Amino acid sequence: MKGEFKSGEVIVIRYEGPKGGPGMREMLAATSLLSGMSMDKEVALITDGRFSGGTRGAAIGHVSPEAAEKGPIAALRDG
Repeated sequence: MKGEFKSGEVIVIRYEGPKGGPGMREMLAATSLLSGMSMDKEVALITDGRFSGGTRGAAIGHVSPEAAEKGPIAALRDG
């Protein structure tokens, strides 16, 4: 993430589920980055990857079916 987002937006990270990752990577780096930028209460994160107990802010993970299985998260686009 390059910081090309603003308050009220939603970041979607796809293809990180068990099949797409492969292995379902942990998304702590993304939520930590948002927290470090003081954006964890301003920007939401949705992913088919997983989160640990250290996640902060508006974060939805484990979206299923995942993008690699042609789940709805695969159809999301900017805009």
